[in-house]
Formats: sequence, structure tokens, C-alpha cells
Amino acid sequence: MLLLIALLLLFMIPIALLALENTKLRAGYLWFLALGSALAVWVLVIFSRVQLPIQIVLMRWQPDSLFMFTPTLLLDEISWTYAAVLAVYPLVILLTDIIQVENIDSQAWAATLGIAGLSLLAVLAENPLTLMLAWTMMDLAEMVMLLQRVSHSQQRERVIITFSVRQMGVFFLLTAAMVAQVRGEYLTFKNIPADISGILLLAVGLRLGVLPPHQPFFQEPPLRRGLGTMVRLASVASSLTLLARLAVVGVPLTWQPYLLVVAVLAALYSSFAWIQAKDELDGRPFWILGMATFSLIAAVRNMPAASIAWGIALLSVGGVLFLASYRSRFISMIAIFGLLGISALPYTPLWPGGSLYRQLNVGFLAAFVVSHALMLVGYLQHSRRRNPENENIEPWMKILYPLGLILLILNHWGISWMSVALLPDALLRSNLWWIGFVVVGIVGLIALLASRGISLQQPIFSTFRSVLSLEWMYRFFWWLYRTLARGFGIISQIFEGEGGILWAILILILLVSIMQQSGGTS
Repeated sequence: MLLLIALLLLFMIPIALLALENTKLRAGYLWFLALGSALAVWVLVIFSRVQLPIQIVLMRWQPDSLFMFTPTLLLDEISWTYAAVLAVYPLVILLTDIIQVENIDSQAWAATLGIAGLSLLAVLAENPLTLMLAWTMMDLAEMVMLLQRVSHSQQRERVIITFSVRQMGVFFLLTAAMVAQVRGEYLTFKNIPADISGILLLAVGLRLGVLPPHQPFFQEPPLRRGLGTMVRLASVASSLTLLARLAVVGVPLTWQPYLLVVAVLAALYSSFAWIQAKDELDGRPFWILGMATFSLIAAVRNMPAASIAWGIALLSVGGVLFLASYRSRFISMIAIFGLLGISALPYTPLWPGGSLYRQLNVGFLAAFVVSHALMLVGYLQHSRRRNPENENIEPWMKILYPLGLILLILNHWGISWMSVALLPDALLRSNLWWIGFVVVGIVGLIALLASRGISLQQPIFSTFRSVLSLEWMYRFFWWLYRTLARGFGIISQIFEGEGGILWAILILILLVSIMQQSGGTS
């Protein structure tokens, strides 16, 4: 019941905000309405933990012979963890958005709440049908918002390509459901067959950009701080939830060596790109790709605790940087404190994620540890960047603004330990406690080298990044596609002209002659 009230608020309050926008009501009142609703949603989702597990049928689709699935929500340990992390975002965004007084927009607040509602539906999906509906609605919403904000044809083209790639993930999700149905099985995320997990992994990998490693945009589109962060992380959270469910069953052993190689490439590429990004917003796609890679490989190796730890670190700690539009010394200290949450030191939120490194050979272990350390170096580098203070900021805004960032970090620590308590203790006992110290040691070494003028921004690292990105391969295929399209266009024009029939007759005669000669020769 608490969960349904939270979802109702996330879908009804945006409608109310849009309706009240056309009245003479001041923007401050709309902000208080949105803030109160966001706070209520977060509290309701947190307290819904007492109802675990619970299954909610949203509607009953008839007839049963035609619709094997019906939209259903599942609130269990895994989905509650990601729902609790997502539920705090509208509240944090509304608290941090007030610092940008020149960009106050009630439509953006309404969109933030609506996207949060769709993301919760995806995270709580109990079966493929519910997840497909939520994924498609989120993709359509993002595509519409982006197409309204981009003007160049190349940017619009990238938006459509991104939508198409994500819909390929939906296609693989549908394929998994159909394979199970052919066998007479009813696929739900509570009980995923081991031989179907590989298909679901492809669906998740495509949506996260990990399988194969790719970036949907060459340049981050103009959805920036608040709403942009909500849109980016909403789709990611739903994929990470499915990853955690896949981690319970793992994937076929024959897949693991190949997936490890792909994961190493993605982790190294994203970590170098994250460091070399000019700011945290341009580096946001690489942060998502890098941290999601660790969560994916933990799922591949049948480690749900590690997959969840990496997933909620991606969502929580990254959000501190992406929402910090104004940076003072105090704000930078808050961001740096978030660094502790991804260090994998004992008793920190990412400590369960250290079990990812268990039983890896030396090569893979070294590559993942270095990538992990580089992600921390990039985070430290971006967190120390200063932004000028807005002169129009009022004193009360300076109090609420850092409160939102602190709330995001505290939510990360609290949810991490509550979720870990619900997962098998064996995964914690087998943790490699020393991994965090090694990672922090590498970060300290890189910081020492940087203080002596040795930087990771050298040409050799840029070359290494460009090779690992595989962008050169994607550009080649894109050039080949355009060349073939132009060739077919020329052929089409020739045949549609006045001499098209003559050309067709000539080609037919040539084909007949070739066939006769081949027959005579044989």
C-alpha cells in the first residue's frame, strides 16, 4: 500500500504542477508542493521495507490464453534497494536546483517526478512485460525531451540511434520471454532459468553500453544537471536491478571468459576517458559505463552482493558530482567524502563489491584494480573543481543546497548497510579486505606523481583510450552504411528514370548470358 501511494504521488503531482503553472501562483509555492511530494515519496519507499516481500498486480489482462503476462510489481530485497536509492533523487534534485535561480522551471520539476515514477516501475518490475512497458515509456520520454533541445541533424541522428540501441535491449528481453514461453515456462524475475540468463544479459548490456562497449553520444546532449541526471540514471537503475537478479543465477560458464575480456576493455576505456573529461558532466557517460561494467561482471560471476554494491555506488556517489552546480570548499569536501563510499575499504558501502576480485587470474585482477583506482582518481579530480558562486543566491538557499548533497551520501551509506544485511553473509566473509587498501594506495601514488608534474593527460593515454573505445570501428561501420545508402540511392534514381526499363532489360540479358555460359562450361 505504501508503494502504491508513492507511485500515485509521482504520477499525479506532475499533472498538478503543469495545471497550476498557468495560474498566477508563484513558483515558490509550486516548488514547495513538489518538494513535499518528493519527501513523502522517499519516506514511503523507505518504510515499505517492512512489507517485504510483496507482489502487486497492477491490472489483470484478459484473456489468459492471449496474455501470458500481466503488469505486476515485485518488492523484495533487490528491488527495494534500488527503489530506495532512486526515491531520494527527486528530493535531492529539488533541493539542489534552487541554487540555479535563473533556470527555475516547474516543467522540469514535473518531468523529474514523472521520470522517477517510470524508473520505479521499471525497478519493481516482476516480469518481462512490466519491464518492457517501463523501458519503452522511459525511452520515448527521453527521446522527446532530447529532440526538443537539439537543433543539428547529426545530434538528432544520435538521439534516434540511442533510442534504437536501447530498443534492441527490449527486443532481447522479449526474446527471452518467448524462449521461455515456447518451453511452456512462465518467465518471472523471481526465478530466472540459467540457460535464459545469457539473453537477458545481452539486453542489459546493450542498454548500459557495456556489450559491446559503446557511447550513445559523442557529446553529452543538453539535458544537464537536475533533470538530465534523473533521466540518465533512471534507465541505468532499471538495468542494474535486472543485473542483480541475474547475479543470483549467473551466466553459462562458456560465456565468462569472453565477457571478462569485454569487461576489461570497457573498464579501462571508461576509466581513462573519465579522467580526461573536461568536467564531470562531459564525463558522466564514462562514469556510468565504468561503474556499470563492474556491476555487470559481478553478475556474470554470480555475486549479487557485489553487483548491488557497485550499482548503488554508481547511482549515489556519481549523483553528488552531477548535481553540484555550485562548488565552494565545503561542497567539494562533501563530494570528496563521497569518494570514501567507492574506495572498497572495510565497512564502507563498496566493501561487498570487493568480492568481485575473488578468484581472478593476475591479469584480470590487475586490470580491474587499476580501472577502479582510475575511477577514484577521476572522481577526486572532478570534485576539486571550483564553480563561481551566483550573486543572486539567498542565505536560505545556501543551507538547503548542501543539505541535498549530504542527504544523497547519507542515503547511500544507510541503504548499503540495510541491503547488505539482507544478502548472504558468506559473500561478506569471503571478501578480499585488502583490495580497498591497494586501490587507495594506487590513488595516492598517482596523486604523488601528479604533484611532481607527471600527469595522466599524456598523448600515450589519449591514444590508449581511443583504441579501447572501439569508436573507430563504429565510425567505419557508420561510413560503410552511409556509402551503401548513397549507392542504393543512385541505383534507385537510375531505375526510376526514363531509361530505367532499358537498364533493367540490359541487366537481365547480362544475367541470362552469364548463366548460360556457366551452364555450358560445366
